Amino acid sequence: MADKQSSCSDWLVPAVCVLVFGVLGSAIYFQRNPAKPPLNPPAPIGATKTSDSNPHSSRPQQEAFDGYVSSANCRECHEYQHDTWHASYHRTMTQVASTNSVLGSFDGVTYTLPRKNETIHLSRDGNEFFARLPRYESLQYDPPKDSRGYPIVMTTGSHHTQAYWFSLNRQTDRSVALLPMMYIKADKRWVPRESVFLHPPEFTTSAEIGRWNKTCLNCHSTHPDTTPHMDQQSIRFETRVAEFGIACEACHGPAKEHIALHRAAKQNGQAVGNDPIINPSELHHTRSGEVCGQCHSVHTTRPRENMIPPDIQKIFRPGDDLDETRMVVMARGERRAFVEKVLLDGGVEVPTYFRDRFWDDGTIRLAGREYNGLIESACHTQGEMDCLSCHQLHKARKDERTLKQWADDQLSLTGMGEQACLQCHEQDQFQTPKHTHHPPGSSGAGCYNCHMPHTTYGLLKGIRSHTIESPRVEQSLRHKKPNACNLCHLDQTLEWTAKHLHEWYGHEIPELSDDHQTVSEAVRGLIQDDAGVRSIIAWHLGWKPAQEASGTAWIAPHLALLMQDPYDAIRYIAARSLKRLPGFERSSYDFIANAGERESAILDSLSVWQSTVRTNIRNHANVLLDAEGNRNIEKLSQLLSTRNNRPISLQE
Repeated sequence: MADKQSSCSDWLVPAVCVLVFGVLGSAIYFQRNPAKPPLNPPAPIGATKTSDSNPHSSRPQQEAFDGYVSSANCRECHEYQHDTWHASYHRTMTQVASTNSVLGSFDGVTYTLPRKNETIHLSRDGNEFFARLPRYESLQYDPPKDSRGYPIVMTTGSHHTQAYWFSLNRQTDRSVALLPMMYIKADKRWVPRESVFLHPPEFTTSAEIGRWNKTCLNCHSTHPDTTPHMDQQSIRFETRVAEFGIACEACHGPAKEHIALHRAAKQNGQAVGNDPIINPSELHHTRSGEVCGQCHSVHTTRPRENMIPPDIQKIFRPGDDLDETRMVVMARGERRAFVEKVLLDGGVEVPTYFRDRFWDDGTIRLAGREYNGLIESACHTQGEMDCLSCHQLHKARKDERTLKQWADDQLSLTGMGEQACLQCHEQDQFQTPKHTHHPPGSSGAGCYNCHMPHTTYGLLKGIRSHTIESPRVEQSLRHKKPNACNLCHLDQTLEWTAKHLHEWYGHEIPELSDDHQTVSEAVRGLIQDDAGVRSIIAWHLGWKPAQEASGTAWIAPHLALLMQDPYDAIRYIAARSLKRLPGFERSSYDFIANAGERESAILDSLSVWQSTVRTNIRNHANVLLDAEGNRNIEKLSQLLSTRNNRPISLQE
């Protein structure tokens, strides 16, 4: 079928794509004692260019403009803050391609995309990287001007995966295109780009020429300038940014005046006057959260008649009211009505747009859109919680974690575990068995696990929801959204959860079907529900707290079913979860191998499972096994025949 645009593609899609390519940054500095970048001498504030070592001019350029002067100038006074930021994944959302930034192997690699039967040749020449793409060269794209192929000029991501942008080497044009394969860091392997995201099996990707220039740059660079479009019809751009990646000025605002004030004050021995720099930690919690929300949200720009001036989109700067420049999209209320009208006017299918971004109850389901979750939480609307209540953008000096450990989630010392919630909630009231109904110190007693379950999806895994709420059976019953109880107690039914919530907190027990009374909610969901739910359950089957609460002896055959799923991403997650089970660590299953090879590996896994002792499985009937551990094929087939096969394409 014809190429389709992949995630981050429609014009109303969230401008974040933040973690989309394995979001956030580079592992280069992740050592216990990382080597610090050299301390630069004070830079001239009026500099017109930032350091940009890649020789290719036919790609987006880094320039100092509009008061933005780059992070290199910040280190003059803020060395420690600069160095911890330099070790973060924010810094390397976008990088110039070099031996220091490229994670994937380009040394004479030949890779064939399974669905397209298309062969790509990768090569490296010193600090330069190239790709030969015969299919693109034979279509409407400009042929490479170098016999080595198209030059790889930029990278996106390196926390989990990394994507690569190549230049078409057009004169006076900075458009870049996307390599149709990505590198999975943990597995040290190349895979087709469409296989990394949760897309239907028929979905294919294109080179997406100009995608970075007009969409990705908004949240993968600092202060992008998208105005000098040379010719959008032929997809030609003259793009510049203040800095690749999310740098100091993305959160603190333009620093030119700030630096000038401090240099002058130091030189003259005078006090600094009215300093324009913004410190998000000193803002009202609403404004502070909006600094993160400029990227970490599903949003759209304001209508043209509201722009200031009318023909130019106002640029958001930290400390501004976010609502003046963009509207955070909600799946309910007035904001949904506005977005629906815009979508209908643009010929976009409304149900699909919301389904691919929100759960049916209106809460966000995508990673990187944490701000959407925050603003729906009472802790924010009725309290003073903002992003910095738990996260920090610079590792604290007293923090003994390595930079790598800190950078994984950028949690502050007070943002880890129950301490985050106890900043506001009384320990004697909430951190007790009377409230949690779980033993102290157990995973079930953890605030996060009950109130921020992993119902957000992204980066081939479950991620904690940032809509802080209490578990309710109707989440699963009415809205098809997994609840915290059954994501930990994977072997229990929805009726079991309903009875406990009724006994503990007085929740009304709703009318439940026979399946909800007799079949584990996780097992029912992984067989019967849509691909979004199946991906979340597949991840939880490999989650250690859930395995401890539910046992592991029954899990393998259900993962085997998920390893036959039509969605590539679900097969990947299921195979990874299988390797986290005792005895399956060396599974040879490959999620993108041909169907015959996958089936053979699945049979091998089932053979391993069948050779184990399976007579001590608790709640065996719930997980569709008999007392001897044999599968209830009749019930499995019945549930499978009623699976929700609606297409799901989560827009990471």
